[in-house]
Amino acid sequence: FSNPNKHFFLKKKKKQKKREIRFLTLLYHPNIVKLYTIFEYNEYYVFAMERVRKGELLKFITDNG
Repeated sequence: FSNPNKHFFLKKKKKQKKREIRFLTLLYHPNIVKLYTIFEYNEYYVFAMERVRKGELLKFITDNG
């Protein structure tokens, strides 16, 4: 059986994602990596973000806790 509220739920989730993406693209702080935009490519999301010059974030986190 199909859930009649499923379409509404998916539409609501998509609206929430768009709102959060908009918020993140407007956010500016010197200690937060800038997110310029997000777009979908096939089933993937692609994030266009500010370049960080001091190396990979994951490595920094694992090295420094």
